[in-house]
Formats: sequence, C-alpha cells, structure tokens
Amino acid sequence: MSVSASEFSGVTTMQRQSRRLLILLIMLITAGIRVLPVFAHANLSESSPQANAVLDSAPPEIRLWFTEPLEPAYSRIQLIDSTGAVIELPPSQVDPNDPYQMFIVTDTLTEGIYTVSWRVVSAADGHPTIGSFPITIGAVVGGTTTAAEITESIPVTDSAVRWINLLSLTLTVGSIGFWKFVWSPSVKERDPRIEHRMAVLIWIGWIALGISGALLLMMQAALTLGIPITEVIGNSGINAFVSSSRFGELWLIRIAVWLGLGGVLYFALVDRWFLWVALFMGIAMLLITSLYSHASAAPTDTIAAILADWLHLGGTALWVGGLIQFVNVIIALQRRPAEINRTETLRALVGYFSNFARVAVISLFVTGFYAAWLHVHTVDALLSTLYGNLLLLKLGLFFPCLIIAAINLFFTNRGLAAGKDIWATRLRGLVGTEIVLTVSVLAIVGAMTSIAPAKVIADARAVQAAQQVPPNPYTQTLVTDNITAVLNVEPGYVGANTFTITLTDENGAPVENATRIRFTFRNLSGSDTQSELRFEHQGGGVYLTQGANIGSPGDWRMRAIVAIPQQFDRTYDFEHTFDAAPAPPPAPQLDPYAPLPNRTPILLVIGLFALGIGGFFLGESRMQIGRGAGFIAVGLVVVGIVFLISGLSTIPV
Repeated sequence: MSVSASEFSGVTTMQRQSRRLLILLIMLITAGIRVLPVFAHANLSESSPQANAVLDSAPPEIRLWFTEPLEPAYSRIQLIDSTGAVIELPPSQVDPNDPYQMFIVTDTLTEGIYTVSWRVVSAADGHPTIGSFPITIGAVVGGTTTAAEITESIPVTDSAVRWINLLSLTLTVGSIGFWKFVWSPSVKERDPRIEHRMAVLIWIGWIALGISGALLLMMQAALTLGIPITEVIGNSGINAFVSSSRFGELWLIRIAVWLGLGGVLYFALVDRWFLWVALFMGIAMLLITSLYSHASAAPTDTIAAILADWLHLGGTALWVGGLIQFVNVIIALQRRPAEINRTETLRALVGYFSNFARVAVISLFVTGFYAAWLHVHTVDALLSTLYGNLLLLKLGLFFPCLIIAAINLFFTNRGLAAGKDIWATRLRGLVGTEIVLTVSVLAIVGAMTSIAPAKVIADARAVQAAQQVPPNPYTQTLVTDNITAVLNVEPGYVGANTFTITLTDENGAPVENATRIRFTFRNLSGSDTQSELRFEHQGGGVYLTQGANIGSPGDWRMRAIVAIPQQFDRTYDFEHTFDAAPAPPPAPQLDPYAPLPNRTPILLVIGLFALGIGGFFLGESRMQIGRGAGFIAVGLVVVGIVFLISGLSTIPV
C-alpha cells in the first residue's frame, strides 16, 4: 500500500483520540505484567528425609522443597521399590500454604531400599524438572549405586521454537527502530516506494510474531503435559494449562500486546507517529520474554537481572533487526534512477545506523558480562558445560560482527562520503555477512535458553561428586604354570563390580590367545552360593566382565579357569573378604537464595560503568531520546541506577 505525502500533512482530531486510546491500552496491558523472583527451573533445594538417608522406620511423609513455586496440577512425587515397581500411596500434593513444597504420605512403608522420584513443573517459568534419590528403611544390606552421569543435550524442537521467537521479535522491533532512528533522520524527502518495502518487512515480522507465539504455546504445553509437541493440538488439557499456569497468563498478555501492535501498525499506515507506539509495544513483548528467561532465575537482585536481560534483548533486536531492514533499503536504493544521489543517502544511513549501533553493542557487552557472571560464574563451568561451550561459540561469532561494524564505521562511511560507488556494493555484502553471523548467534541463544545454565549444571555435578562413595578396590596376583593372572575388583564392595583379569607370560608379554575364562563365585561365609561370569577380551592381555555376583558381606572365593589352545587349563583361586558399601554421605543442601561471591563489587562496577557510559552517550545525543543512541543510553542509565541501588543495599550500615 502506497501513501502520498499529503496524507501525513496534518493530524486530525480522530488521530489524536486514537493516540490517547492506544497509550491508555498499552498502560493497562503493561500493568498486568508482574515481576516475580524465580530460579532457573524448579530444582530441588532440600528434602526430608535427605537423599541417601538410612532410617530406622518409615517416615510419616517425604517432603521436597524446590527453588520455584510449583504447578499443582502438573507436579507429582512417586516412590519406587528395589524391583522397579511404583508403590501405591495417596497422591502427592503441593503444600497449600507454601507452593514451593510438595509432599507424599509414606507411613505404611516396610523395610527396603526406595527411590524417591519426582516430576514437577515450575509455576514461574514453566520448565519441567525430573529427579530422584534413594533412601533406605531398616537394616538392609545393599551394594553400591553409581549415580547416572549428568549429561547435557540440546532439545532441537525447543531450541528451534525459541530461535523463531527471537527472530520474529528482532525483525519486528529492529525494523521499526531502523525506520525511526535511521531512515527518518537520514532522508530529506519521503520515498513512498521504499517506505512501502519497509512497512511490508515490519508486517512480515508481525505475522512471524503470531506464528512464534502459537509455537511457544505448543512447546510449553508439550513440556508441561509431558506429551510430544505434535499431540498438543486437540489435547483436552490445553485450555486448563493456559488458564491455570503462569506461562498461560504471560502468553495471554503477549497475545493481547501482539493484537494491539497489529492495530497500531495499521494506524501507522496513515500517521507515522504510531510507529513510536509500535516500537514501545514491541519492547513490551521483549519484556515478556525476559520474564520467562534465565535472568528471572537470579536468586537475588531479580529486578536488576531482568532489566539487564531486557536491555540485552533490546540492543540485540535494534541492531540485528536494523541490519535486516538496512539490507531491504539498500536493495531498494540500488534500484533508484541513476540521477538520484544514492551514495549520499547511503552515507547518511550508514552514519546514523553506526551511531546508535555502537551504543547497542556497548550495552550488549555490559549486560552480557553480567549474564555470564550470573549464569556461568566460573571458568570451569564455562569449559565443562554445554551452556558454557555455546557461550564461547556465541562470542566466536560475535567478534567478526564487531569487525564488520568497525569497517562500516571507519571505511565504508568515508568511502561513501568521497562519492566512491564501489563502497555501496561492498556495504551490501558486508551487511549481508553481518546478518548471517548475527542470525546464527540468535540460533545459539535459542539453544542456550532451552538448557540449564552452566552454574546449575556445575553445582549439580559438585553435589553428585560429594555423594560418591570412595572405591575400595581389591587386587591380587597369582601365578600358575608360568602364566601370571592379576585380578582387579572395583569398587570392591558387595553389589555390582567390574572384574578385570590381566594375563602375562613368563617374559611379561600379554597373553592374547585365551579362548575362554570361566569365572565362578562361592560364598565361604554363609550359604554355599555359587554363580558364574564369562570374560571378554579387551586387548593387551586384559579380559573384563561385570556383575553383581558378590551378593552379601563375607569371605568369597573367585575361581578363574583359563583356557589357552594346546595347553592345559590353568586354575586361579582368588579369595577376599567383601564388606557392604558404606552409606553415601547425605546430599549437600544448596541454598538457592545464597548470593553469589563478589556480588557487591560486581553490581557496583557494572552499575557505575553503565551509568557513566549511558550518561556520556545521552549527553552526546543532547538528551534527545528520539535518537537511537539516546534511546539505548536511557536504558543503560536505568540499568546503572538499579545496579547501584542493588549493590549499595548489600553493604552493611
């Protein structure tokens, strides 16, 4: 749709009334957005009894505390016995007086080893969490249990949906921002044909926002209900999920803002002032995203963390979305008649875009540093977790973008000012490359927001390591007919063990041709229990097998009968006294509310830097918030003030 310049010449009474109505609508919608202190997924913070506890009798109940309030309809606790069967008990329930607690009545349990298993859904961020730990009731003899290694993987569907959401937000907000901060101050006369192309791109972003909103709902419903995303449509629980969950509350607000944004964009077809309203509504949608991000998981200084994430999203959207709109404009400018000075227009566009993009990049550095401290915190977590590795990859793609931006700022701008048309062609290629890199960065961010932060994984691994029972390996060497057999049993307790036999000849060379090793067990202390295992050749004279054949404490004889071609079988009798494994130490109780080390200096340093750099750019732009640099600088100033207040509040008086 093309609009003549005469249609912008004045503002009618109806337009002024429409403006007031829309501003009131935005205020009402924004007032409905609540900021809640939450954590990165509903992780277990405490349990009674503790993990690995050995109890004389059945506890009246098992109670779990989590780091986020729980969705009662989608959270449960189960008890599983040593055979893997689920124990019939009254249904678990969330404590009506404290949504962070959940319990199940267990006073009817008999002696045995049980696994407490839970699946809960956070009422704060909608992420499901599963976990388990063992408890023992009575004097039960058991073997060692090895906790499953904490592994990480990228949920492809979740990451893709979050990437699409980030792309749609970026395209919409950045395209509008480019129009107001770059295009409008750069051109002396409106070009309806180019502005039509720009409006089409904004509408594409708006449509993509609607699609990504539907995909987000399907993804979150699938996670909460524990079903594949393909089964969400038509599921009977979807309506209850939307009406009863916090995600549903925020999603409905998002849809309301999205519909309002569509109406505002329609009014903007005849009055470009409404693009300001559209920009602020897009920024409100970024806030909704931050309220469901890892930033909202900060154990302390939640508002500061959310504001920093919001500014980070805003800077990213204005930069990346602005780049996409920039390419759209460059293509249109290159199709202009030759008599029109395209180079001069491009030079002005590069100047205005570079001016506010540099402030956006600085805001990304400030807020990104805080996010890394909050969610990674240590070099070990950075290097040993999937989240940390993705962050390194993100930085690896981000720095080439800075190089391209510097080229445009210092070389492209000068080349265009000198009237060299070759730089117009180079600009299109440089900006196109920058778009590919930044869109790839958004894909990485989509994956990072789909997994647990590095600090969460590192803390969980530390807890797991603290619960491990130290091994008590048994090694014995026997020689029969010039063939030496070395037996190693690990961990060396009653229960599951790994048995390794190493065979060498009289010269110390490995024996590789043993065709069979028959390994039998006999209990010498009690019942005449016997069992048997077979070894598998591993190479280098090493033969290995695994089993739980050591079933009770006491003296055991392990006989190895080794068969070698064209030789008599050799027999080795190994004897050892095996003890029951000691009970694993109780799981350390993590305090989710404990502030991170160096919290005060980090908050103060970031606050001072953000306030100083924001104030500098705000003064440079002559306090004109309508300029891109001034607009982002206000965000830096606000973040700086909030961080300083948070930091000063931690200093004892």
